[in-house]
Amino acid sequence: MLRIPVLVAIAAIVVGSSVAVVLTADPVEPRLLLDESVAADFGELADETWESFVAAFPAQRECIGAVTLVAVYDLDDRAKYDAGRAQMAVRVPGPRVLLERAVVHELAHHLEFSCNAHLAIRPAFLTALGWDPETDWFEGQAWEDIPSEVFAEAVVEVVFKDFDIVHTGIGLIPVDAVEVVMNWGGHTEQHGGQTAVPSPRSVLAVLP
Repeated sequence: MLRIPVLVAIAAIVVGSSVAVVLTADPVEPRLLLDESVAADFGELADETWESFVAAFPAQRECIGAVTLVAVYDLDDRAKYDAGRAQMAVRVPGPRVLLERAVVHELAHHLEFSCNAHLAIRPAFLTALGWDPETDWFEGQAWEDIPSEVFAEAVVEVVFKDFDIVHTGIGLIPVDAVEVVMNWGGHTEQHGGQTAVPSPRSVLAVLP
């Protein structure tokens, strides 16, 4: 993937109603741009993860566009997405499993802003969660109550084909909700998980 220099000025994604506007990416080939802060080993991992991510969303390929990855040593959170720059920042160092999932989680947020078609699946995803379909996508009393964050974790399941996992804070994501993401992305494989799972509000993760 391309490696480019950018200013390492990281800003958290603002998810208030004032910025709930979806940006439209030009129909170009998806591109992952690596900032100079990304070390060679992390860059290799990111490239592999990127290929898996793009392959999981063939129906949305034309709207993925370009996104930049920046590595940060002193980031407060594990990762953040800046919609204005189409830039994701990931805290390093870290174990492979955490880094690759952090990248996909932030790429899911990128989809929310790069693909206009994402607006259409939000009511179906919320309904599959058992939530009001008019729930504000970017708001919630806690992180696990924000639909956008649950969606991002569902994308992690789809990309890694790691279904029925217990997500920290969220718990289990219903099969129907994950399948909404799979169908929207044009994923051709079946979920392969259980036919019925508890609501994400009823099962809490026991992971640290």
